Amino acid sequence: MTNRRSFIGALVLLCGLAGSASQAVAQDAAAGNTATRAILTVSGPGGFTRDFTLPDLEKLPKAEIRTKTPWHDGLQHFEGVSLQALMDHLQLRGRDAQVLALNRYRTTIPVADFAEFKPILAYRRNGAPMEIREKGPLFIIYPYDSSAALKNETYFGRSAWQVRSISVE
Repeated sequence: MTNRRSFIGALVLLCGLAGSASQAVAQDAAAGNTATRAILTVSGPGGFTRDFTLPDLEKLPKAEIRTKTPWHDGLQHFEGVSLQALMDHLQLRGRDAQVLALNRYRTTIPVADFAEFKPILAYRRNGAPMEIREKGPLFIIYPYDSSAALKNETYFGRSAWQVRSISVE
């Protein structure tokens, strides 16, 4: 019984620490502290891990998508980095990307989507940085208007907002 209580106690502590870390990132992002604190962690095979601040992401080649989305009214202009360019920059290869959001939403994106559909990790919408309440600071956007095949729940579900980490497997 003591071992079970110890295990449960440790599990509660770990969940609390994970929640505190996500909450700290969310608070920093909401307060505009994205320049000094990592807003994205990318991990991959062999224990690879890299943290990015907003300025780090802005140094990568910029990609833009103009599209309508199910979450916004009218045509939107998103700016960010293509997920393919991010993978190339990090020299990461894999079959799937596991995406985790600040709100603990998880989705899996086949890495093949990065080259085929050219989704981006957006950090600006209509010229302004995205706050958490506006689905920021990072939002995976597909060019929905480029193909009828992208206008369905599969791709909408892959379009995580408030992205915190991407793990390539």
